[in-house]
Amino acid sequence: MQEVASQAISQQKHAAWEPVYRQLLREWIDAGEPVWLPLSGESMAPLLPSGSQVLVSQTVTGQIRFGDLLVYEAEGRIICHRVLRRRRYGASYTFLTKGDGRRMTDPWVYAEQVIGIVVAIDRNGSIVRLNAPLPRLQAVAAAMLSLMVAGSLAALRRTKVFARVHWECRPTS
Repeated sequence: MQEVASQAISQQKHAAWEPVYRQLLREWIDAGEPVWLPLSGESMAPLLPSGSQVLVSQTVTGQIRFGDLLVYEAEGRIICHRVLRRRRYGASYTFLTKGDGRRMTDPWVYAEQVIGIVVAIDRNGSIVRLNAPLPRLQAVAAAMLSLMVAGSLAALRRTKVFARVHWECRPTS
């Protein structure tokens, strides 16, 4: 019981620092200083398993492209997911993102939520720069695969609903 209580206190202290951390992160990146961020969670596996590190740099939202890894803030969390679509939103942009290891896309990300873009990945001490031609091609291929997965699942859901309605509405003889 004492361990559970100490974990709860630790989580409360951690939660109190999160807004400060996010603000400092934004200020640092906005000042042009790239930042290495450790990742937790499996939404970007297998490319970025939990414990991977990404180098996040400042970006102009109009230059964010299909396949880029975007770091943004949503619901008080910092998220790193792949860009699947960019669309105009007034004078700015919104982005459709999805974790490579997830089935569904995220809600649209507004330009104000964007913290930066991933320019390099640390894979077990080996740095991979994402702006080189081969990693860029791999990013586009991963985004296309991600779109196909999301589209296939959406089509399956529509087919399932259609089949259910079709079979439930069939006249009996």
